[in-house]
Amino acid sequence: MQQLHIPKNFPRIETFSDISQVMHLFSKETNPGKALAAILTDYVRMKMYWLKTENARYESKWGLDFFQFEKDSAKWENAGAYELEKEYYAWSTVISELQFYKDLQEKWS
Repeated sequence: MQQLHIPKNFPRIETFSDISQVMHLFSKETNPGKALAAILTDYVRMKMYWLKTENARYESKWGLDFFQFEKDSAKWENAGAYELEKEYYAWSTVISELQFYKDLQEKWS
């Protein structure tokens, strides 16, 4: 897992009051519950945008969607090649995460 880099000038967070202030800074909401909801909603929206972009990149690269790639690639001459397997697992992670965030959005709607 990639280590989180916290910018040098990021506000110091040590108390609930600090958390509330940072949430207000990011969301412009004064109510901590609404602020958190706004921040998480934005996060999910941006995450889904990135995942959809990644999925589109894979689809463009391979000329098919993931499920067709999964079905067809097993029959290819280089089916067991490391690079193809690596590509498959990376793309499957994108698809799994995309489904996770879609489900989460549906629960929140």
